[in-house]
Amino acid sequence: MEILEPLLLFSDSILRDANFVSLRKKQDITGLKNVSYLIDIVDGYPEGNSELVADYAVRLAQKMGLDEESINTLYFASFTRDIGKLLIDEKILRKSSKLTDTEYDQIKLHPVYGEKIVETIYPDAAKIIRHHHERYDGSGYPDGFKGNKIPLESRILFAVLSYFAMKNDRPYRKALTKKECIRELYKGRGKEWDTKVVDVFLNEIVRDED
Repeated sequence: MEILEPLLLFSDSILRDANFVSLRKKQDITGLKNVSYLIDIVDGYPEGNSELVADYAVRLAQKMGLDEESINTLYFASFTRDIGKLLIDEKILRKSSKLTDTEYDQIKLHPVYGEKIVETIYPDAAKIIRHHHERYDGSGYPDGFKGNKIPLESRILFAVLSYFAMKNDRPYRKALTKKECIRELYKGRGKEWDTKVVDVFLNEIVRDED
């Protein structure tokens, strides 16, 4: 837990700021980004992946009409969603062969760990983190929530995270092309991902990528 102290101290200082609702407009969020870089390294993603995830999640949330406070909460959760993985054996996270049931059970605990780490400083973000791997059909984790029982912010974050996971090399497979990513998201509408979220994401965000 010592490695998490800088995040907790930084986050606590942000939350004491009366202007926290303007977090995304502040120039100095270096501490939050530094924590996200650490998470990206542990998670096996290229540096800066969390910034892209946060940017896309915010843009998608705006397209879906979320208010400014909800968007700022999602922004924070996007950077810290996998902080719970810092408490999981890196050998499991980097394993290239199929995970055992026991190993996968460990992976499925990371949203719970993340919630516990963040909930004392930012309860609303902690809720998003806990549910960011729930699937729309109820087959996700950790609680098996289904449909609209899953917070909308978590549904947004899951779709964006899935897209970037597909676009990047992972220990168990090579990166997919953009066309393949779009096809996979489209196939999973109403199953893994909220249909409306995916449709807005593909039509309003991904379509306009450079």
